[in-house]
Order: sequence, then C-alpha cells, then structure tokens
Amino acid sequence: VLRCTSFWHKPGIDSRAFEANSRALALAPNVGLPGRVWSSGAPLWVDNVAEDETFTRREAAQQAGLRSAFAFPIQSQQNFFGVIEFFLRESQPPDEVLFQMGTAIGIQMGQYIAGKRAEAAVRQSHAREGAILEAALDGIITIDQQGKITEFNRAAEKIFGYQREELIGRHLDDFIILPAERDAPLTGVAHYLATGQGRLLGRRFEVEGVRADGSRFPIEIAVSPIPAEGGPPLFTAFVRDITEHKRAETERAHLLERERQARAAAEEARQQVAFLAEASTILTFSLDYRETLASLVQMIVPALADYCIIDVLENGSLQRVKASHADPEKEVVMQALQSHYPPKLDAPVGVGHVLRVGRSVLVPDISDDQLVAAAQDAEHLRLLRDLGPRSSMMIPLISPSRTLGVITFAITTSARRYDASDLALAEDLTRRAALAADNARLYQEAQEAIKARDRFFSIASHELKTPITTIKGFVDILQRRAVREGGGANPNERALHIIARESSRLNRLIDLLLDLSRIEEDRFRLQVAELDLLPLLVRVIEVTQPSLEGHTLTFRCEADTLPLKGDELRLEQALHNLIQNAIKYSPDGGTIAVHAARRNGQITVSISDEGIGIPTDALPRLFHRFYRGENAEAMGIGGMGMGLYVVRHIVEAHGGTIDVASEEGQGSTFTLTLPTQS
Repeated sequence: VLRCTSFWHKPGIDSRAFEANSRALALAPNVGLPGRVWSSGAPLWVDNVAEDETFTRREAAQQAGLRSAFAFPIQSQQNFFGVIEFFLRESQPPDEVLFQMGTAIGIQMGQYIAGKRAEAAVRQSHAREGAILEAALDGIITIDQQGKITEFNRAAEKIFGYQREELIGRHLDDFIILPAERDAPLTGVAHYLATGQGRLLGRRFEVEGVRADGSRFPIEIAVSPIPAEGGPPLFTAFVRDITEHKRAETERAHLLERERQARAAAEEARQQVAFLAEASTILTFSLDYRETLASLVQMIVPALADYCIIDVLENGSLQRVKASHADPEKEVVMQALQSHYPPKLDAPVGVGHVLRVGRSVLVPDISDDQLVAAAQDAEHLRLLRDLGPRSSMMIPLISPSRTLGVITFAITTSARRYDASDLALAEDLTRRAALAADNARLYQEAQEAIKARDRFFSIASHELKTPITTIKGFVDILQRRAVREGGGANPNERALHIIARESSRLNRLIDLLLDLSRIEEDRFRLQVAELDLLPLLVRVIEVTQPSLEGHTLTFRCEADTLPLKGDELRLEQALHNLIQNAIKYSPDGGTIAVHAARRNGQITVSISDEGIGIPTDALPRLFHRFYRGENAEAMGIGGMGMGLYVVRHIVEAHGGTIDVASEEGQGSTFTLTLPTQS
C-alpha cells in the first residue's frame, strides 16, 4: 500500500485536516489519485478534486481550498517507488509541458533511488564476499600437479551443486571450467611445475563455471601453490560465484544509461520549451504577416534546420516569403531552384501536395534515388544535389480560417536525421506561426478596411458639402424674398422652413463626418487665439432659444470673464453639440441647465438635462466612435454616435477633459474642464 510520508505546503494555508487525512490513508493500487498513478504508471491531472468521485480526500481538500491536483510516479524501468502529488488553489486544465517535466523528474528520481539501491547491493555483495573469504566460505578446491581434485569443500559443493565424493579424483577442467576458458589457471600450474615460478598463479580470473545441472554462471578463480615437503606441490583453487555481482553491475550500468537518457530527454524538453517561448515572442513583434514569418526563418536556421523555406498561398499561386541557409553560398542555389523550378500547386509531392492535403510530411532519409525521381531535368538534379538535403519535414501553415502555406525544414550536413519528436516540435512551432501570421493578416485587412471606409467618408462628405451649401444658399434667398414680399401667409414658407432646418441638420452631419475623417487621418487642427468663453456661451444659448419646444434653457455663470486660448469655432461646435444632445435626449421636455465657473486656473462648463439618462454599462464607451446607448436606440432617438467622439477630441486638443455623470431615467450632466488664460 501507499502511505503519505512527507507533506509540504505554502505558508498561510490551513491544511492540517487535509494533511491528517492524507497521512491516515493506506492506498492500494487504483485507489485514490496516488493509487491510480501507481496502477497506470503515468502522471494524472484532476481539474477539480471536488468533482472527482475517485478522489478520496474531497472534503478535506475543499476545506483547505484546494482545486486542481497533479501527480506523477517515482519509478525506474523495473521498479515503482512512490508518488508525488501537487495541489493548486485554482482550477486549471492539464498542462502538457508539466506532464513531460513530471514524467522526466519521476524517472530521474526513480533511477536515482534504484541506483542508490544498486550501489548498496554492490557494497553489500563486496562485504559479503569479504566475510566469506575471511570465514573460508569461498569454494576451495585442492588439485594435484596433474590437475586432479583432491579436496572439495562444502562451499564449493553449494557453488557447483556437486557432492564431494562425485569429484574427488576427477580432473578440474573436465567438470569445473569451460574448455574455452580453462587454459589460464592450468597454464599457470604447468609453468610453475616446469620453472618453479608462478607468474599466473595467485591471480584472479573471471571465467564461466558449469553447475551439476549444466547451467553456466560467472565465477572468479585463483590458483595458489601449496609446497609439499618431499613431494610434488599441491594447488588450491579459490572459487567465488559472482553472479549477483555481475547482475548488480549490469543493472547499475543500465540505470546509469537510463539516467543519462532521462537527463538528455529532460534537457531536450527544456530547450524545446525555451525555443517555443522565444519563438512566440518573436512572432508577436510585427503585425505584418510576411515580416512575422520571415523573422521565424532566422530563428529556425540553424537551431532546427540547415535551411528553411516558407511558401504562402496568395491569389491562387505560391509565393516565396523567405528562404535561408546556414551556408550563405547555398542561398544562390536556393534562388536558382526558385527561379527555374518553383514549387507547383498540382505537384504529386512536395509543397503543393502538403498544401492540398493539409498534412505534414516527414522524410527521415533522403536518398539520391529520391532526388533523381524529383528532378525535372539534368540541371534540376544538379541543383538538388548541390543543395544536398539529407532529411526534411514539410509542415502546412494552418490557421483557424484557412491554410496559409508550407514551411520546409531540411538537414544537409550533419549526421542527424529528423524523427517523430522533431516533427512534433516543428508542428507546434508552425501552429503558433500560423496563428500569428493569420492574426497579422486579419489586422492588415482590418486596417485597410478602416482606411477605405475613412476615404469613403472623406470623399462622400466633400461631395455632399457642395450641393448642401448650394441648397442652403437658395433656401436663404427664397426665405428673404418671402419676407420682403409679405402680404399674408405664403404656402411655401413652411416648406422652406423645413428644407432650411433639415439642410442645416444634414450640413452638421457632414461636418461631423469631415471632422471624423480629419481625426482618423491625424489632420485635425485648431486655429488658436485668445478669447473669452462667456460671450461665446451666451451666443450659443441665444441661437438655441428660438428652436426650443417644450424645453427651458437656463444659464448661470460665476465669473465676469472666462479667458482662455482656443479655437472659437471648434469650442462653439462642442458647446452647441452638447446642448443639442441635452435637448434631443430629453424627448419629454424639461430644463436644460448650463453652468459655468472659473476657479483654480480652470474653466468648467456643465450642461445638465432631465432626459432619459445613460445606462451604467454604456458610460465607459460613451465617447467612442459610432457608439450609442441601447436605451436611445430603443426609444427611436436618431443619431450616429459621432458627436461626442468629435467633442472629446476638440476638448482634449485644447488640453481639457470631458466627463459625464448619469443614471438611466434620471438625466445626465456633461462637464467640460479647460485650462484658463491667466
């Protein structure tokens, strides 16, 4: 079973109940999150532990404010050691990078533990071997000068599985040492008998022994002479079974190799994460999609490829965005290939094929036969061989809206070849590039649409201005003529009044469109001069009074003068717009109050009404271009949402501010603040 042995938490979190619950559990395989990780041998992610019925500590986790959980196993290739759990206080979806890191860390920890245990086993084996040697527990076999066995101790019996009686008088090399490996010890015996020197005696040799059941196993053997008085010497063979030692060495070697591979994989994963992070940063530098893709090529070469090519589909044909090679001299070859043998949309292989099917193509090894098959003629083949691709990947640039093009990665010089992991990294990178390029393209299209709209507004406004001016002029002439002629009611007088009023309204709308165009094109300018805002306010109010129907317009000023530097016509336009808005958005009549004051180096002008008011959620966007409150549209009050946008620019161009205070159904108050002229 699994038991909680260690528990850590961030300071300030009351996790005592959760910790006590965790430490009290004894989890079998497939029980709870640790048991499930134990059974699967893979990391697991729980988006919300409160909703996971398999999570056995739900109530305690909720009390501690824990939401998401992530756990991964600590294991080596052959052994499972435990589980590490992480908990977050907010719900989060699974993180693939965290999965990979957790797997790598768990493997490294498992390999470390297994390695330590293997080292302990080796040390224990060495200690045991020393104890056996000291206690004469090694296999000890005595042979005469002819190699026949004269003694065979109990330890040797256990090692080889023979009884002593079975081997006394038998030759050592017939039963103990494999024929291919018996020469060294017995050659040492013969040399000693012939010369009296034991050059090979007393040395340990690793050979294979044969047990009574025929199984082979590794042993160490050393032969030493035992001088005998008055007769030929005897020889003692010390034999040790080193099967466990060899197994431990092999396991340790395997563990070290797996650790090396895990470290390499973890480092590669870290580098890939860093590479993708840097690529994402580069992809956001520009909103020109061609520039975005071109900057990506400079990063790919030479980090992922010896050369890289990006082709995009524009107006039904393939266009080369960027091609780069780690060897500048090879870029001439790439240019020649593009000039004389450009990729074709209908080609059965290559860029056109990838673009049509929308799937990546990985070619781990490119042979010369493949170059021959791809070449259109001898010159084409020569250029391909000169470029020398050895491995390649072609990845489609697929955005949410369409397939943009293809990125080609290729290796030409190194022994490295692309594999599935390289393809996964390249596809991840390409997805990010496609999204960034598509966003840049959409931004460009939006900007072009805005420019086209602004050009239309500007042209249409100028074209409308001339006939409207003419109409107004002739209406003025007819009205003056009607006044001069007098003589009773003229049936055309009302019609002329309506034409004059609507012409003025249309003229103001055209002026707003022209101002909007000037603002968008940064051509909005002021004609600044010293002036007194008070007479200007009085004039605007006097001009407005005759047109009031059901409204009362009041004015109060707390200063004798309101001096400032500004554009008189533009300020009159802003004030007139605000007062007309107060009238328009008070369809039931009421009082329009204008109040002006001068204090602390500033002039304030407020216009208040008792109209329909403004919804709270509309206030932050009220001064945006073309924005209107929903309540005004619902009540059928006309407008295009341009007036307040232009007023804000007029006020801000004078170094001032405009604010609004309003509640729906309670009227509105607009306040202008302008710097005074000292």
